[in-house]
Amino acid sequence: MIPEVKNMAAPESLEGKVALVTGASSGIGRAIALSLAGAGANLVINARTAAALEEVSQLIDPTGEKVAIVTGDISKRTIPANREVGEVILGPGDRMVQTARERWNRLDIVVHAAGDEKNGLFMRQSDGDWDEAYGVKLTGARNVMKPAVNVMYRTGEGLL
Repeated sequence: MIPEVKNMAAPESLEGKVALVTGASSGIGRAIALSLAGAGANLVINARTAAALEEVSQLIDPTGEKVAIVTGDISKRTIPANREVGEVILGPGDRMVQTARERWNRLDIVVHAAGDEKNGLFMRQSDGDWDEAYGVKLTGARNVMKPAVNVMYRTGEGLL
């Protein structure tokens, strides 16, 4: 049974819809994932560590039929691995979209809630902390939205 998430408004039914949620292992991302699942959506969830995602996955659906896990740092892009043969290493954003399409043949909702806890006090924040925090927030948004919007636009799925 999915625990109730208070103060989260969810549509009456998202049965048959597919949602991607980054940062789903804790905080706002976790609450959103649980709320979408409570409304009936199938989910592809992402965070850096598998253990925390497994816990959320078990809360959503212990059978694993309604949830898929894609671990990895969302700030990492898809990169060419071997240009001669067109081989690439898919980043987590592309893998999330690919997983949704392979598993449920659709994509309807994308929520980018991943963040980095190194924000700290602005005047004490190092350049490295800034780059890491906003790499996850901003580059991560691009890395999940670009492949998602491409699919949604081509298929007419989801809300653009």
